Amino acid sequence: MNQHCPAPLLDESRFPDQGGFLPGRWCTNLPQYNNVSCCLPCPLSAWRYERVTRLVDDHGAIGWMGIFTLTVTSLMLLTFAALPVELTARHYFTTHPLVGFALMSLCFVIPFDSEPPQCYDGITPNDINSDTSCCATSATLFLGIWILLLNNLFRSIWLHVNICWDLKPGAKFMFFALTCSYGGSVCLVALALGVTGGSYQVGQTCVLNPQKSIATAWGPILGVSLASTVLQLCSVLYCIYVVIKPVAHERLRMYSGERPSSTEIRQAFTTRQVSLRIQKLLVMQWRPIAMVVLIAAYAAYVTTVFLRIGISADYPVDATQRWFSCLVSSQGDIDDCEQLASRIRTSQNEIQAALCMIASSGLWAVILSFRLSMIQGWIELIRAKKRGLRLKLSIFTSQCCQESNDLALIRDSDSHNQSLDACQV
Repeated sequence: MNQHCPAPLLDESRFPDQGGFLPGRWCTNLPQYNNVSCCLPCPLSAWRYERVTRLVDDHGAIGWMGIFTLTVTSLMLLTFAALPVELTARHYFTTHPLVGFALMSLCFVIPFDSEPPQCYDGITPNDINSDTSCCATSATLFLGIWILLLNNLFRSIWLHVNICWDLKPGAKFMFFALTCSYGGSVCLVALALGVTGGSYQVGQTCVLNPQKSIATAWGPILGVSLASTVLQLCSVLYCIYVVIKPVAHERLRMYSGERPSSTEIRQAFTTRQVSLRIQKLLVMQWRPIAMVVLIAAYAAYVTTVFLRIGISADYPVDATQRWFSCLVSSQGDIDDCEQLASRIRTSQNEIQAALCMIASSGLWAVILSFRLSMIQGWIELIRAKKRGLRLKLSIFTSQCCQESNDLALIRDSDSHNQSLDACQV
C-alpha cells in the first residue's frame, strides 16, 4: 500500500478522490522520494497528539463527563416539571436553556459505547455525509449550542426591556422567543452543516470543518454571545445610574443650600421606590446575569480553540515536510517528533479543556438554577406518594378482607342449610 512512500506514510494516489472529508487528509510532497504525495494514516489525532495523555482520541473521560452532566441536567428538568413553581421559581428562560445544555452533553454520549469509524479509508477522515454518527454528534452539539445562545439572548432582551423600559413582556414575547430559539437553531445548524460540514478531527465527536466555519458558525456564535453580554451590561449600568442619581441630586441640593419643594420630595420618593424595585429585580436576576457572563466566556474560549484546528493546507509546507521526515526516520515514533508536531497543531491541553468545558457546561446551569426548596419539594412529593400508596394499599386490603368475609358467610350459610336438610331426612 505504501508504494513509493516510506513507512508509516501512505501513497495518496492509491486512494480514490471521493468519499469522506478529502481536505482533511494530511499529505505533502517529499522531495527525497521523488515528490510523491505521502499522507499520514487515519485517524490523524493518533499522530498529532501525545500517546500517553491522548484524551482527545481516547474520549473515555470526556464521555463519562458527558454522561454525568446529561444525568444531572435531566434531573433538573424533571424537577422543574414535577415540583410547583413556588418551590423551583421556574421560568421559560431557566428551563429551556437546560435543553441546550443537555444536547451538548448528549453529543459526547452518542459515540461513547459505539466506537464510530473515524476513517473513510486509510488516509481520509469520515464526515457527515459518510458516517451517520458523525452527522448525529455534530448536529446535536451545534443544536444545543444555538438553543442555549438564542435563549440566552432573549433572556437578556427580556431583562433589558423589563428594567430599562419598564415594560413586562407577556405571552406573545414568550411565544416569539421560543419560536425563534428552536426554529432559528434548526435553521442555523442546517446552514452550518450544509455549507461547512463536519468531520472527525479531534476524537469521536465531529466538529465543523475549517472552511467557511467563521461565517456559518463561529462568527455568529461570538456575535450572539457579545450581543447578550452588551445588553446585560447596559441593564446593569442603567440600574446603577438609577440608584445613584437621586442620591447625587439630593447631595448637590444640600451643598447648594436649597430646600427641595414638596413636589421634588414626592418625585425623590418615587425615584427611591423605582430604585428599590430595580435593586430587587437585580437580586432576583443574579443567576441569569452570571449565566450570561459564563456563556460569553465559554463561547470566546471554545471558538478560539476550534478556529485554530486547521487542515494540512493551513500550515507551511516545509514544517509539514520536516515533521513527516522525522516520523519516517523514527519509524513512526510520535514522541520523538513531538516538538515538530507541536508547531502545526492546536495545543492538546487547549483542545481537552474546550471539550471538557462543552461536556460539563450543563453543571453550571444546574448550580445556578438550584434552590434548597427543591430538596424540600422532592421530600414532600415522595412522602405524598408514599401516603397515597399506603392509602391505596389500605383500601385494597380492606376490600380483600370484605370479600373474604363475604365468602366465609356464604360458605357458613351453605353448610348450615345442608345440616338442616340432613336433620329433616
